[in-house]
Amino acid sequence: MSNFYKSLPYWLQNVLVTGYGYKQSRIRYHTRLPSDYFASQKELSSTESNECRNEALKSLLTYAVRHVPFYRKLYQGNKFSIDKIVASDLPNILPVINKKIVRDNLESFISDEYRKKDLLAHHTSGTTGSPGTYFCTKQERAVNFDQFRSILLKNGCDYRDKSATFAGRMVGGNKQHQIGNIDCYNKTLYLSSYGINSRTVAHYINWLNRYQPKYIDSYPSSLYSLVVLAKEAGVKLNFSPQFIVTSSETLSPEHRLVIADFFDTKLIDHYGSTEMVFNCWSDGSDYYHFDETYVPEFLNRTGDVAELVATPLFLKAMPLIRYTTGDKVVVSRDGHITEFIGRMDDVLITPSGNRIGRLDPIFKGLAGIREAQIEQVAKDSVVIRVVKGVGFNLAEELRLIENLSARLNNEMAVNVEYIESIKRTSNGKFKAVIGLKPS
Repeated sequence: MSNFYKSLPYWLQNVLVTGYGYKQSRIRYHTRLPSDYFASQKELSSTESNECRNEALKSLLTYAVRHVPFYRKLYQGNKFSIDKIVASDLPNILPVINKKIVRDNLESFISDEYRKKDLLAHHTSGTTGSPGTYFCTKQERAVNFDQFRSILLKNGCDYRDKSATFAGRMVGGNKQHQIGNIDCYNKTLYLSSYGINSRTVAHYINWLNRYQPKYIDSYPSSLYSLVVLAKEAGVKLNFSPQFIVTSSETLSPEHRLVIADFFDTKLIDHYGSTEMVFNCWSDGSDYYHFDETYVPEFLNRTGDVAELVATPLFLKAMPLIRYTTGDKVVVSRDGHITEFIGRMDDVLITPSGNRIGRLDPIFKGLAGIREAQIEQVAKDSVVIRVVKGVGFNLAEELRLIENLSARLNNEMAVNVEYIESIKRTSNGKFKAVIGLKPS
């Protein structure tokens, strides 16, 4: 599919990107939000915030035990008084769930008030390389994007202001300077994070200088690579965006400083997930902010490091109560998240010098992959380690190889290796991407 897109006339690519952007925008920002959601968007005192969160939690629990088979069964085995529940009681009444539990019991997590075919499906591979499928209503999807929009509004922009997005998308034409596409409806310049190298960095900077977006939305590794290469090449910006939003990867203090200095602007780190279980943001001055839409928990604490478990209070079609994100966070003494330390992807470096990071999109939509890991084993060779599940066959393997090869610009040999399990690090996770080890 990516090769077909690349072969299209450049003007037609922009038409298709604009059409897709318009369609997604109607779902994300033009769907009527639930009436009870607005209450959580008001400025509240700490006491009011807790009361609002507890009332929303009671409503969610009442709904879940009535309409969601998974929670109905749990409730029948351990009945509790919902009208007396507060957020701090959750660990005593319900177990923590994870991606595997959801995947193995998918049908029982969906409310009996909805038909699966009427819901929006969204797929995730996650930093642990274990793909999953989740369902939601259009309204719930809109709530999730309203959370992101609130970040933009707090910083003087809106979703249809001029922006540039660096992400794991196969965009742009076949000519070297055609490194991006423009969604004319949303005024978004899409730039691929896969093509950044010493030969293309000037084109990236030229595009930004010509387009002059009000804000930039990007993986931190993409911007960091761009900045390093731009400094080496001596190319500079002739403008400064109002702010930059980074997401999907861990933002290190070093990368924050380097990126903010080059673009001469503030940098906001946004944490979210495809499962829509938690949303928060930080401008680096204090801690990560979130509202009454979520109930976070910090489990398995070692010093100030803990595992983030969250309950989104707006998901009814497929409730995810006490869902472990798989990410570890640093928590202050007063209970605020000050740092995310759970998303530390490495990068692959192609023979031509492209730095390829954030590769989890290659797994989206593929069936039967329980876990996967990518490692560069030589300058021109990559191996994908796969723990197979039901449904993974030769066709899926070929799609997987094609997906990765396209992002590597077909410069490297890609092989698939089947294994029983993938070794974890000391903190219980593994690197989804392992770069080439020094010789």
